[in-house]
Amino acid sequence: MDSTSLTFHAAVLSLRGDGSDSQPHQSEEGLLCFNGEIYEGLESTSPEQSDSRALFRALQETHSLEGIVQIIGSLRGPWALSYFCSRTGKLLFGRDVFGRRCLLVRKTCCGFQLTSVACPESSSKFWEEIPVRGIYVYDVNDSSLSLLEWDHSPTGELFHSFVPCSTLEDVQLLELKIACPIRVPLNRSLGNLELMDDDLAQQLDSLTEKFGDAVESLGVTFRRAVVTRIEKISDRHRDLPIGILFSGGIDSVLIAAFAVQTYPEKKFDLINVAFEHKDSDGVASYQSPDRQSSIAAFEELRVLGGQLRLICVDIPHGEVESAKLDGHIPSLIYPMNSVLDESIGFALWFAARGEGYDFHTKDPHRSLCKVLLVGMGADEQLGGYSRHAASFKERDWTVLLDCIARDIDRISWRNMGRDDRVIGDLSREVRTPFLDENLVAYLNSLPISLKMQLHQNHGAGKKLILRLLAHSMGLKQTALRSKRAMQFGSRFVNSYNKKRKGHESYQRSSE
Repeated sequence: MDSTSLTFHAAVLSLRGDGSDSQPHQSEEGLLCFNGEIYEGLESTSPEQSDSRALFRALQETHSLEGIVQIIGSLRGPWALSYFCSRTGKLLFGRDVFGRRCLLVRKTCCGFQLTSVACPESSSKFWEEIPVRGIYVYDVNDSSLSLLEWDHSPTGELFHSFVPCSTLEDVQLLELKIACPIRVPLNRSLGNLELMDDDLAQQLDSLTEKFGDAVESLGVTFRRAVVTRIEKISDRHRDLPIGILFSGGIDSVLIAAFAVQTYPEKKFDLINVAFEHKDSDGVASYQSPDRQSSIAAFEELRVLGGQLRLICVDIPHGEVESAKLDGHIPSLIYPMNSVLDESIGFALWFAARGEGYDFHTKDPHRSLCKVLLVGMGADEQLGGYSRHAASFKERDWTVLLDCIARDIDRISWRNMGRDDRVIGDLSREVRTPFLDENLVAYLNSLPISLKMQLHQNHGAGKKLILRLLAHSMGLKQTALRSKRAMQFGSRFVNSYNKKRKGHESYQRSSE
């Protein structure tokens, strides 16, 4: 152990506690670097108490690996951590089962490094995202690496990594398992599945009544997920607005609806981004599909009351090109490097910056929010992607279920680390109600045919149960609105070569 050196650095966006906390937390017992939010699982996690300090206390009080496993398995919320136990000489590191907070790793000449964001220099080519297989355990006494696995994936499958990580390949699997926070497996029963009539839009009244109990339960669970992510903010920030990335699609509208219904006294910034493109007459415009949807949805939401502000963020073509040359946003997207990652990452960064104008007053406005609510996780669970419809061409529910399960279980690799890096760069914290553990468990319990009817024309059957929920809340237009992916709906795709495919790698300008 004398020949091993451990160096820790931490900087955090403090949204809970009295603001006096600094990291790493350290004592004679050990040291903790923690990035995330603990919504449930510890006794003292009120908004005015530091959840990271409460976690550190709990870890110090346990004197066994079994105790640590029990603590980690009890946590609900997004997190990434590294914890060194002085007594055992073990360094534990990993992230939550959805990978909602980023953690990267790379080999060095004499060991390895962990970080939340990679440096932009060429040496950063060797960084990799840590797979969400569980908690890795490095023993400084013998330089061995082992793994405490989750007992299963979010859909109930045996966990396996969907992305290779060369730095963490040779690990010993420990017998102890961590309890996955999603205790309800994906419902794969085919017994009561039904294809609904093609004209689904004309049946929303009858379907909402037919599936009333499920819709009501979804509303209760979803409201709790939204409330939790608004409640867990210190009173130090009570005068700041809550941000919501707002495309006008059903995901963001429902988040906004539950937020404003529950907290009519709070301010909410609905942030919509549009990129410069040519309209049908060849004139520069920002009237993207998402901009038009966001305005219509904003007007529909206003009947609920509350304090809503629609912030329109217009990004000219020249600013996008400058950002590509600057290389800062690509360095945040890294180590993800596909054209799809680039398009989503850029659109997300400019949206999260929240710098635009107030839709009603037309005055310039930049959101001061520290927390940003987003709809990530809805598409994976509720058939929102085109590949889901493609997998259902032959009306085979089994093939569709396999596709949905893969997307839920690999969301950490495809989306979450990248999005956390991009949004966190702007000193805002991303919070994802659709990945609330209780909500995921409830959606897992439902039959697939209630969640999506992908044979419907124009995407009318995507996210069916969300449409029924919106309809039950009086959001009739939202319940019928089709939605494009962010990079298409915002018209970001117009800023690069349309011949490039989403899976292809892109070249960073700084290289």
